[in-house]
Amino acid sequence: MIPARDEQEFKAFSGKEQKEFAGWLEWSDRELDILRNVRPIIGQPMIGRCDGMAAIKGNCGFVFLFNPNYRKMTADFKLDKSIGLKNGKTFSIKQLYPVEHLNIGKQGSGCWMHGDSVSLSMGGTSACVLKIEPTDCPTEAPILFGISGKVECADGMLALSDVTGPFGATKDVMVCLSNDAKSIKISNFGERQVLGQHFFVNAVG
Repeated sequence: MIPARDEQEFKAFSGKEQKEFAGWLEWSDRELDILRNVRPIIGQPMIGRCDGMAAIKGNCGFVFLFNPNYRKMTADFKLDKSIGLKNGKTFSIKQLYPVEHLNIGKQGSGCWMHGDSVSLSMGGTSACVLKIEPTDCPTEAPILFGISGKVECADGMLALSDVTGPFGATKDVMVCLSNDAKSIKISNFGERQVLGQHFFVNAVG
């Protein structure tokens, strides 16, 4: 019956909403071994700041962030023992909610290091679920950060596809290249020479 108060209210939810609720319940069953380690982070819930919970086991887990305010605020936490992360060196952060499978990259490198500070802007009365797990850096394949979509690199051409976002919005997108990428062309975004492993694209939805 979660999150409905009774069966009648539960049936009033649309099929899409019921499927979403069921999906999160199934997810919590699958990740129960990690979720047993949940702890509060940032501080006690109160008006004027964001709060959160973290569930970490070993070098991977989840962070749940909440903004109870009616205005945009920033949620800040560190990738260290304060959230239960004691092991590991380099990490990836992926958003599971509200946008599924959205890679969140560290400015300038993509990958996060143990001890890094993470700062995320959150809209009023919003929630966010993040997955933290160890990763190799540099990566074996290109990774797209900051927007939902796919990225492929072949024969010196980088292609972004299935990119989604609010209509007419402008978004700064970061791409982390694979180990052997030195100079590429970007399809649909013009030509650009790349120095190093990271570059930025200004994408319009």
